[in-house]
Amino acid sequence: MRYRAGSVPDEIWGPWRRVLEVDLQSEFAREVWLNGAQFYDHQFGTLVSSIIRLQIATEEELEHHAEGSPRINRASSKGENGR
Repeated sequence: MRYRAGSVPDEIWGPWRRVLEVDLQSEFAREVWLNGAQFYDHQFGTLVSSIIRLQIATEEELEHHAEGSPRINRASSKGENGR
């Protein structure tokens, strides 16, 4: 990849990487990637796959916490006098 080789400065690559990360949040984009990954440079493929793996792990962790988190009723947690 040109970025790793140093021919693309951080200020140019950074925004492109963020666009890639946002695009890969879409299930459709992930499916497209799985079908076309073999046509891309190996290092780029490794990067995209690592972004997807991290996003999936984060999504699963958020779902796990959401399922196991008790909901707090703010009114009842303040006591009888509302404090």
